[in-house]
Order: sequence, then structure tokens, then C-alpha cells
Amino acid sequence: MNKFITEEKELTGPEFQALPKECNFPKGTSANACPVFDHLCDWLRKWSPRSDDKLYEAVGIFILSTIAARRVSYDLGKTKYTNIQILLIGRTGLSAKSTVASLAIELITHIGLDYLLIPDLITPQKLVNIMSLNAPENFEKMSAVEQERAKLKVGFSGQRGWFHDEFGTTLAGMLKSDKNDSNFRKLFRQFDDAPVKFSLAGIARGIDEITRPYLSFLGCMTIADMAPWCRRGTTLWGDGWLARMGLVSADNIGNKQRFPEGMLTFPSEIVNALLEWHNRLGLPSVLL
Repeated sequence: MNKFITEEKELTGPEFQALPKECNFPKGTSANACPVFDHLCDWLRKWSPRSDDKLYEAVGIFILSTIAARRVSYDLGKTKYTNIQILLIGRTGLSAKSTVASLAIELITHIGLDYLLIPDLITPQKLVNIMSLNAPENFEKMSAVEQERAKLKVGFSGQRGWFHDEFGTTLAGMLKSDKNDSNFRKLFRQFDDAPVKFSLAGIARGIDEITRPYLSFLGCMTIADMAPWCRRGTTLWGDGWLARMGLVSADNIGNKQRFPEGMLTFPSEIVNALLEWHNRLGLPSVLL
């Protein structure tokens, strides 16, 4: 036990110097800035009561970022978008990372926007292929409702959210040049810049092209998974990959809060607000 604590202290590194007072916003500045975000955090806190408090805001941001789907922008030198890449880091089974993160998928699916989501496990090549404009098979045989949903999936093909539980295994593959997952490093860096187009050429597939790529990412991993690859001076710092990630460390231990009784519910104030915002941002017009 003492050896584990000693090794963990060695990995913490130097303390960071606090920002000067003029760079800090007064407390309460963001109060009521986004009521639905406050509702999201309260809902996540209710249904995952044993998670570290920092995780609720991180997961709430991922939900909003996924639904934004490159339809919200701001100018900072050039047009920027609200795609975000977040890693939830904590001890296995103690920080309840996966419990709270999975609620994001439950909510997005419940409100019918799961066509914005990437499959849980996927190769780099398949990720690009799914995000490319591909007409669905058997479109003519679908019902009217299925056709409308298929059109939306095509219209948002390049703008997706991806939750990857147990990201540590993928990270290890990313750092080995002989592994297929090594291409994820390039994809994460390039998607973070949200270019106008992205294309990938392969001998078997030909060329896959993504129009207006946008990827919001939420991953979970343990401290032990991260430690070998993220020490000071390692490649992930040097190539800018880690600098693009929002690292949220869960440090609560021994939280024994009780889970609520009954089945998971989705408050109407959250569902209605998110759907209204989604529709107000505008839906793509797709002809198939």
C-alpha cells in the first residue's frame, strides 16, 4: 500500500502557480447563464450520487457539445466550434466515472438524438467511414418515419458525439506504431481544429470524405492506464494531443451516497429544452 502511495505522489508533478487575481472571474458570474445546464448537472448528481462532483459538469458539457453538432460557433482569430474532448480519470470502481458518463448516452438516446452518437468501440478507419456521407441501404423499403430518421443520420453524419468507456486500452494502442489504433492520434488532433473537410484514402475502401467534421469526445480511464503514457516529457505532451484534452480528475473516495429508488426518469424541463434547442439550431435538408 505504501509503495502505491509513493508511486502516485511521484506522478503528481510540481504544483501549478495560481492565476493572478485579475484573471479570475468573480464567483457567481455564470449563475443562470444556462439553466438547462444547471438542470443537467442536478439530474446527473441525482442518478449518479457517488460520482466526483467535477464529473457532473464535464458530462453536462459533453451532452450540450454533442447536440450542438457544429451549429454553434464563435470568432477567435478564425471561426471556432464547440467540439470538446474530455477524459474522466479516476480509480476503478471508486470515482463512478462510467456511471455518470453513461447517463449522457441514456439521455441523448431517450430524446431521439442517438443518430448523433458514434458506436462504443470502433477502428479509426470505420470512424471516418461512418462520418462520411453514405446513403443508407434499402432506403426505399423503409417506412416514412424510418426514412426521415435516416435522412437526419446522413445530414449529421460528420457531426457526432463519442463516449468511449475503458479508453486506457485504446490509448495504449495509440502509442504503438504497429497498432491500428495509432491513427486515432492524428484524427483527434485534426478533428479538434474542425476543418471544412477531412478525407482518408485506403486501398480497399477508396476515399472517405467528411464534410464539416465535428467530434465531441468523452472517455474514461484509470490513473494506472494513464500513468505510463503521460509522464512529463512523453510524446503525448509534445505532439499536442494531451493539450487538446480536458482532463478531469476524480478524487472522491468513500462516497456512500444512496442511489434514488425507482427507475431512471428524464425530467421534461431537460428533454423539452434540449429538443427545442436542437430544432432551433436548424436541421439539415437531405435528398436521397
